[in-house]
This record gives sequence, structure tokens and C-alpha cells, in this order.
Amino acid sequence: MRNMKWFLIGFMALLITVNVSAEFISLQSTIDMQQVVNDTSTEANITITNSGDEPAYDVIVEPMSNQGLASGEISLGTINPNQTVVGTLEISIPSDAKPGKYAMGVLIRYSDVQNYPFTFVTPLHLFYQKPVQSNVVGLLNEVELVGEEKKTLTLEIQNREDKEREVFVKLYTPNQIAVSGKEQTVTLLPSSKTNVEFVVSSLGALPGGNFYVFAVIDYDDDAIHYSVVSANGKILTSKPKAMMDSMTPLIVVVVVVLVLVLIYLQLRQDKPVKPAAKKK
Repeated sequence: MRNMKWFLIGFMALLITVNVSAEFISLQSTIDMQQVVNDTSTEANITITNSGDEPAYDVIVEPMSNQGLASGEISLGTINPNQTVVGTLEISIPSDAKPGKYAMGVLIRYSDVQNYPFTFVTPLHLFYQKPVQSNVVGLLNEVELVGEEKKTLTLEIQNREDKEREVFVKLYTPNQIAVSGKEQTVTLLPSSKTNVEFVVSSLGALPGGNFYVFAVIDYDDDAIHYSVVSANGKILTSKPKAMMDSMTPLIVVVVVVLVLVLIYLQLRQDKPVKPAAKKK
């Protein structure tokens, strides 16, 4: 009986895994700037906070030019856990730019203690000379990338006006995501919806990633420029399910049964034995 008990204990130890919490970096950013800009240059303050428990090293903010809107990159050094750092971007606007709304992407690059590189993107937008409102709306879907597979990320563009438009679409993603057809020119029919497709895949993205992505839709209407930033874009990454992952429910059932058997055997072993009745 004793050998059976130790056999069960050893078998359970092989099945039960111990989850060890790992350190992580979690950066969030906000951009604060003058909304209506009348000059051909302006400043944008970017605030980055590390809410993780590991430092982010060599943090660099790299603006991604669009429609003539441009800026040089800035270095913010190391951002420790629970620390907030602010940097200033010098944004330039072409002298021949039309009034209206302009948008661009900002790429934030950093590395962990093992010098592994990470990036994420965030949009920056401003009104030049006058605020405007677009009747074109963009909505990205969510996709999950398993291993090295490729998936189609769809941008739905809704034209709410009764006239045809030709728009320029640019998708912004972190460096861990590869994109085919990142820039496209699309014709929107009057009062209609149009789908624009991008083929995306992992480019060294770690499993368990949750990447925000967005598209900027640019077009001119008479003497006004419009930039529309899409909503809801997200790419998730995961690893292919191994055989052990598919067997997890069965393993749980086996462990529960073995625990019950072990308890039963232990109670039976500890139960006092009644002495035999004496014969008269």
C-alpha cells in the first residue's frame, strides 16, 4: 500500500506544472500638442510611462513621415518601472500644405535587459490653419497570427458622401509585424463601403503579443486636406498548440481522479481495525 501511495504522488508531480511569473515591460504613450497650427512648425510632447516591472532600455521615438508632415527622432534613454518620461518632437509642415487635418505615425523602439528589441506605434494628428471634419470613416478588424502563418487584415472604409473619392491608405504597424501592400490607392464609390486588405505575418513577434495597428486615409477635397485615422486595429500573436496543450483537459481529469484515489487509500489505511470477537 505504501508503494502505491508513493507511486501516485510521483506520477502527480510529473503532471502538475508550476507557473513562474516573469518580469515584463509595459509602455503606454500619450501625445499632447497644439491642435490648430498656423505656422509650418510646431512642437508635440510625447509622454511615455512604464507600468511594468522591468526597465525599458534605449527608448527612441521615431516619427514616420506622411503627406509632408515630418520630424526627427528623439532618444529618451532608460525608463524604469513606474517611471514617466516626456520628450518633445519638432514637427515640420510643408510651406505649400493645404489647410485641413494631417496625421502620421510615431514608432517607439526599446529593448529589454537581454537587448531584445521591441516596438509599438501610435498616431499623431493636427489641424493646419483650420479644423475640419471628414465624412470618410475607417475601421480595422482584429486578427490572430499563429506561428509563422499569414493572415488578411481588413480595413473597412465608409464613404458617407454622395460623390466618388480617390484616397491614399497607409498602414502603420510595429516592426514585429510584416505587411504586404502597406500603401494603397483606393477609389471609394459614393455612399458606399469599401474593403482594403493587407497581408500580415509575424516578423519575430513573441507569442502572446497584443499589437495595436492603425491606418491613415488621406485625400483632398477642393482646397482642403483630410487625414482619417482608423479605429480598432489589433494583431494578436500565439504559438501553435502542442500535443500537451490539447491534452490539458484530460490531464486535469486524471490528476483529480488520482487525488481522490490517494485520499481514499489514505483514509482506508488510517481507519482503525476492530478487534475480532473472542469465542466463548
